[in-house]
Amino acid sequence: MFLELLRRDYRVYVGKVGDAEIDFVAEKRSEMLYVQVAESLLGESARERELRPLRSIRDNYGKVVLTMDTSYIDSYDGIRALNIVDFLLGE
Repeated sequence: MFLELLRRDYRVYVGKVGDAEIDFVAEKRSEMLYVQVAESLLGESARERELRPLRSIRDNYGKVVLTMDTSYIDSYDGIRALNIVDFLLGE
């Protein structure tokens, strides 16, 4: 994912919110995207672990969790949940 974000012309680094880590913070010009990568959000504990850092960010930049899930749920409190293959092929 790091290399894909670089390929899309983002500057990429790891973010921290308190003791939680954001996998990728991607910036270009006036755009910013926060990205978490997880195998699945189907389990309650995994969902909470991955969404907690993104929920604590209080700005209006894009927040996305990329997983292997093909679930019908596409948003958690405004945080987009996308299948990683669809993200890589389509966005």
